[in-house]
Amino acid sequence: MPYKTHPNLKEPGPDQALWRYTDFAKFAALVQTGTLFLPSLTLFDATDPWEGFPSKLNFDPNRPIEVEEHNDTSSRIYTTTQRVAFGDGFDNAMAHMLKGHKDMRRVFYVSCWHMNDTESDAQWRIYGGNDCALAVVTTFDRLKKAILDAKDVYGSEVQYYNQATSHTPDGNAFYPVICKRQAFAHEREFRLIYWGATEWNRPAPAMGVTLAVDLQAMIESIVVSPRSPAWFMDTLANFAKGAGLSVPVVKSDLLQPYT
Repeated sequence: MPYKTHPNLKEPGPDQALWRYTDFAKFAALVQTGTLFLPSLTLFDATDPWEGFPSKLNFDPNRPIEVEEHNDTSSRIYTTTQRVAFGDGFDNAMAHMLKGHKDMRRVFYVSCWHMNDTESDAQWRIYGGNDCALAVVTTFDRLKKAILDAKDVYGSEVQYYNQATSHTPDGNAFYPVICKRQAFAHEREFRLIYWGATEWNRPAPAMGVTLAVDLQAMIESIVVSPRSPAWFMDTLANFAKGAGLSVPVVKSDLLQPYT
């Protein structure tokens, strides 16, 4: 199975519902190509320029840090009290670490899903803002089993932290990919993650990669936006059927009157 479990990543339960809120154009691309598109973390700069970076407190000079000594392969833990004796090595280590994160975020690719047992009005408003919006609903177990691609793909819940008081974990390349500021906690995000390690030294890594999936196995149902016109549900259902998808297509009842 191409999906792999990583010991440093937190997976949801197998039956956890996952929602992908999108518009019809992106859904049509999903159906016609049979692939999920995983953008580079750099493409999220407009919505969160901190994507792929650790907490700024990770660079706090008062925090112990493990650095490599000169050309020696050994390393030591340095704190502020040792910084003077170490000279410029501490600042050089910080600059090197920041550059590493900048380079690394270019070759990490993610597919973002919302974890929730029910639909979310906030998600409709943020990601389903037009009349032709829908949500692809699956579960964690269905999603990972539907992956057909040969790429090594991992999955994790996103962890949210307080940027004013908390640093984020060190020691694994995946940690900055799964840690976001508390301001984004409403997303309740799960991510499929692909690390394009072979692109590390390329001057211009790909801005996104595709992941082949079995759509019939992946999609549990399709929910149509509560703000969509009546004709759109029929159009969407016919499109899905014409593409060979046998899945329920239902209209959200979020805005139904209280009767």
